[in-house]
Amino acid sequence: MSKTVHQAIKEARLAKQWSRERLADEVSKAMRLSKPLSWQAVQQWEKKTAPNRKKWPYVAKLLGIDSQQYPAALPEAPLSDDLAELKDLWPHIPQDAREAILQAAMDAATPALAKNHSTYQRIMARHADNKRVADNLGSVRKSKIPK
Repeated sequence: MSKTVHQAIKEARLAKQWSRERLADEVSKAMRLSKPLSWQAVQQWEKKTAPNRKKWPYVAKLLGIDSQQYPAALPEAPLSDDLAELKDLWPHIPQDAREAILQAAMDAATPALAKNHSTYQRIMARHADNKRVADNLGSVRKSKIPK
């Protein structure tokens, strides 16, 4: 079984005989942060929350971790204008319309997602429990999403 990014960070830090505080200081220096990271941030990386996408390349390099092994922690491209606009609008969209939007996106993306099996399974599992989306999709699409 492969290790998680959290385990990899902890193991690499311990192998270097660095404290959490030292790793926080090294990342802060490498990133030239005006407010240094705390040792608690490193503790979170080792337990439940991976470094954010801006910090991850620095953490990986300092610890000698192959960042490509953990694609979820790699930096991603900035949001497109459409996605940025949707992100701003999302809090103002009623829940049933949100569900319809997500279902329509999943329907449109399913052929491409099927090629990336792990992503497809993760997304489908996230939505599998939401039976109401499937039950109400037809009426929501007709009443909430303009053609």
